[in-house]
Amino acid sequence: QGFKVATQPASRRTSLVARSFAKMFAGKKAPRDELCDMSVAVFNDDAMKARLPSRVYSRFREALVTGAATSEDDMKVIAESMFAWAREQGAVSFAHWFFPIRGG
Repeated sequence: QGFKVATQPASRRTSLVARSFAKMFAGKKAPRDELCDMSVAVFNDDAMKARLPSRVYSRFREALVTGAATSEDDMKVIAESMFAWAREQGAVSFAHWFFPIRGG
């Protein structure tokens, strides 16, 4: 006994698969796609501007442009703000990986 090779055209096989899935999930809610929830909560520039003290935000943005080091005090304020923000978003586990992205 060997394996059967699909001899139907691809379009027919595709429609068979689609009909099979339609039957499987008829009257049921479609399975949830976890990837749809990716990147819906990002600690981006808008979030930083809203949460950080204006002086810390300005120094951080300047450091991104000039390539200067961010001070330890500013890093601590940014990390604490990011942690509080993440908890507000419902995070229960948190890893802090701090490195500014510089284009140059």
